[in-house]
Amino acid sequence: MSNTEYRITKKGQVTLPKAIREHLGVREGDEVWFEIRADGQVVVRRHMSDAARRDAIEQVRNSADANTGMTTDEYLRFTRGEDWPSADPADYPGRFPGRRGSAA
Repeated sequence: MSNTEYRITKKGQVTLPKAIREHLGVREGDEVWFEIRADGQVVVRRHMSDAARRDAIEQVRNSADANTGMTTDEYLRFTRGEDWPSADPADYPGRFPGRRGSAA
């Protein structure tokens, strides 16, 4: 990313360039944090609210069921080799979309 100068408005605002917004994964209405380091550098970080963090965790928590047809507990048992006669996905048709032995 190249260095470019940006003008501060009367209200003390600067528009974050598109490349920086995309890099941070932020859009209108999102919050960012600014950290001033001892060496004078300013670091901009995306802030994730507690609600957004809970939503992200819930998406991950539910992803095992959505991607494999297994509950999270079943998937963890499978990856650990517990309670399953085989660790080969081919033995569980339809449980692993896009992989060997899948229905997809």
